[in-house]
Amino acid sequence: EEILKGFGLSCFFEFVILAKDVLSEKPDRKIFEAAASAAGAAPEDILHIGDDYEKDCPRSLNAGFHSPIFLNRFKRKPEHDPRLGYIHFAEDLRDFTLQIGARS
Repeated sequence: EEILKGFGLSCFFEFVILAKDVLSEKPDRKIFEAAASAAGAAPEDILHIGDDYEKDCPRSLNAGFHSPIFLNRFKRKPEHDPRLGYIHFAEDLRDFTLQIGARS
């Protein structure tokens, strides 16, 4: 929360789920379920953005979240992963917003 405030981004979030609040950390499914519950949305209606491939992408898919976005800042793409068709890759948030804009 402090990081978001420091960058002037907290106004764009209705809530923040911290691991300590749900006594769980990624990749545990509980943190993803807590986010869905806080949003009042079904997991399949939630877009998850993460920067740790193993902790964010497969686990959010397993929790029922829709096609996660992986911020691939280090330009490393996992090899031979059958889930790659469901995961979108972006180099940074700007690249992500350009991709989303193209889909709208």
